[in-house]
Amino acid sequence: MKKYKQLLEERAGLYNEQQGIVSTAKTEKRELNETEATRFDDLQSQMDAMDPGIKRAKIIWENELREADNTPPLDSGIPPAVHTDKEERNNYSLAGAIRSVMDGEKLSGLEAEVRQEFEAEYREAGLDVPKGNIIGLPASMMEKRDQSVTGDSGLKGGKLVVNDAPRLVAPLFPNNPLAELGLTHLTGLTGNVPLLSHTDVSFVWALENEKVDVKTDADFDGPILKPKRVVAVVDISEQLILQSSVGVESMIIGMLNNAYGRVLASAVINGSGGRSPLGILNIPGVNDAKMGTGSMPSFEKIVELETLIEASNATDASLGYVTNKVLKGKLKTTPKVAGSDSIMLSDGKELNGSKLITTNLVPELSGMHPLIYGDWAQIFTGSWGGLSIKVDPFTQSTSGKIRLVVTAYADVQVVHPEAFAFNKKFTTASL
Repeated sequence: MKKYKQLLEERAGLYNEQQGIVSTAKTEKRELNETEATRFDDLQSQMDAMDPGIKRAKIIWENELREADNTPPLDSGIPPAVHTDKEERNNYSLAGAIRSVMDGEKLSGLEAEVRQEFEAEYREAGLDVPKGNIIGLPASMMEKRDQSVTGDSGLKGGKLVVNDAPRLVAPLFPNNPLAELGLTHLTGLTGNVPLLSHTDVSFVWALENEKVDVKTDADFDGPILKPKRVVAVVDISEQLILQSSVGVESMIIGMLNNAYGRVLASAVINGSGGRSPLGILNIPGVNDAKMGTGSMPSFEKIVELETLIEASNATDASLGYVTNKVLKGKLKTTPKVAGSDSIMLSDGKELNGSKLITTNLVPELSGMHPLIYGDWAQIFTGSWGGLSIKVDPFTQSTSGKIRLVVTAYADVQVVHPEAFAFNKKFTTASL
């Protein structure tokens, strides 16, 4: 009889193959062909057929643990058993867990089980499990989707999760302002993760039996996602934490989501390297318009960015522009042709036929405003484990506040720097 973990691994293999089919079609911007659709349906049928057996194997596994008067080992690779009642699962309270730690109480029930799953994920990712007054939120609670093996379209690189994984009242997921441009966020990573890169492969014409010596040295050694520690220190009113309303819970989660998303987006745009990832404005290989002095934006200079990418033979899967709100305002009042009413950014959403995202995470550089253009599908962000939240009720106690030290492990990598171009020297006023 196959064990629970073995069945989960087999189902994960089927799922990964199925998502590979979907990913290929999406990359090529087409529907599944007949062969792919048939294989997709066959894989789904196999997974559906496995579900009753997986459920049965899990019950057997849990019963064996109860008979042994034991609990699921944290290093077993299997998420600990959680409550099966949907309403109870949805009632995990982050604020409630913080209150328990504040009062020196040991986590119990659902909050304790979530902490166990967090510790298991950290071990699996090769990270040291933090000690002390820690509330751990596993990666399975950081997805904007139903917790099932069919709930992930593949765009987020989701791993196999159990159907009855606990959920927060609101999803805890980084609100990256660049996400709609097509970035890929990988979760539940383990160790270093190499990303595939490649050179062009050349075909030559040849006779039927002619010996061909022309060869291409294909390079599949792309950049590597490596876990980097990112930390936020947050002081929250003790009176606020003592509230039990859903609104307060959502506000705390939203604050963490926005902060986590901003740090990832900032690294994508302007990461300086060293402790942080290297961002587009600093990474070698990105096409630079190299405008000698600052000048007002013109349609010709914007088209130049597109030309630089095409000249580099870069991909065009998910093209878009990114700048800050100051330059956006200037583009909304600047005509394509001087003296005409053809405004470059008339609707505020598209520039030169491509989507425009504005965020003040794009820095002002000595009075200049960068404009970035490129294929954002070449950006990968990754996270290892979930969020570690250390509760410090003492440091700010005289101010009536609780200090939270939030730690995550993440990274950002650009697979093909030549798929991006920027101009760092646009001004919004005459020099």
